[in-house]
Amino acid sequence: MRLKEKRFEAGRYKRIYETAVPPLERVLRTHSLSPKEQAKLIALRQSINPLHLRNNIHNLLNKIFARPSATRDGRAEHVRLTLLPQEADLLR
Repeated sequence: MRLKEKRFEAGRYKRIYETAVPPLERVLRTHSLSPKEQAKLIALRQSINPLHLRNNIHNLLNKIFARPSATRDGRAEHVRLTLLPQEADLLR
């Protein structure tokens, strides 16, 4: 959000912002890309599925957290219990 206007009213400044615009839309509005590059970026945006990406990230994190890690005394310990101490009580 960019500052559009700043006014002094009733003893304080009132800031008015432009509406938020995604980065790709801002680039497309400048007409600085060739039509081929624009089409490529638009196709890339349409091919991305945020929910699929989120699920993929969480699945990979769960695989990492499921692996044991060695402690100083040689015992195997659950990684999630070492990385996220606030969740340790919930998992035990």
